[in-house]
Amino acid sequence: HIHVYCRTGKKLEALKSESAGLSSKTKTQKKKEERLEQVLKQDSFELQKSKMTATVCSSVVLLILYTITSKYFSGQIVAKLPFEAPWIIKGATQRGLDSDDLTDCSMTYVYLICGAGLRPNIQKLLGNTPPRQLASAQQPFQPPKEE
Repeated sequence: HIHVYCRTGKKLEALKSESAGLSSKTKTQKKKEERLEQVLKQDSFELQKSKMTATVCSSVVLLILYTITSKYFSGQIVAKLPFEAPWIIKGATQRGLDSDDLTDCSMTYVYLICGAGLRPNIQKLLGNTPPRQLASAQQPFQPPKEE
């Protein structure tokens, strides 16, 4: 879906840039632009639908994983932090623990950190990750790669 969407967008851009210098477009150019815009809208809808499906599936998988692990590790200290947890993450690090030691870590915090790393891999397994070109275009804070 993503590749078709990118290809259609490039065709539409090329067609518009060709006709940008012309004072008036021919009927066939107008029809071709309208048809490509319709195809692009349809592809965009299909892409969003598949992304939503992947998001729901990965969320369900992670929710099931959380339920299983939280039952197994309920009330147990699973890690020791090398620092005292700040107030903003204290709820996750101390969840379900009766300990007053702020360096103790519950399963919930470990799950949250691991979940942040697992979610992209689950989406990749489901086949719903954007192509590398599109993904790099969506990361504005990353320095450009030199070739």
